[in-house]
Amino acid sequence: MHAKALSVFVSIVLALGLCPGFAFADSLQAVELPAVEGVADTTSEEPAAEVVAPVKRFNSMLVRVAHKVVKAKSLKSANRTLTKAVTVVNAQGAVQFSKPSKRLCKQASVNKQTGDITVKKGTKADTYAVLVKVTASGDDTHLPMTKAALVRITVK
Repeated sequence: MHAKALSVFVSIVLALGLCPGFAFADSLQAVELPAVEGVADTTSEEPAAEVVAPVKRFNSMLVRVAHKVVKAKSLKSANRTLTKAVTVVNAQGAVQFSKPSKRLCKQASVNKQTGDITVKKGTKADTYAVLVKVTASGDDTHLPMTKAALVRITVK
């Protein structure tokens, strides 16, 4: 809006009494606001202290998955633990591993701290897929992050 049009608009608003208590001067910057009872004067010299939330950065966690092969003969007598099936790099904060659903692959379990996968005794020869959920808790400067990793295990 142009300054003259704004001036006309404000004059009409004031003339109709739509904004009682306001005074309009010739300059657009000189508008005087009425005092309101119970409201503190905020025109003091010292500005109020700003509360700024810290900005957290993206967690750059990288999850690598390895295809593992197990001999069926070794599973006849005992469980077999597979290490380094899931490797985590650049995680910020504590890392935890879990299997989202126990129904997905009943032949394997996941260690929560290390991510090692244990294949159960008596598992028959086949290829199995184990879904592993990897969670990095984040820290003071990084956000938490969760990723899913699908590990293929072949029992021969």
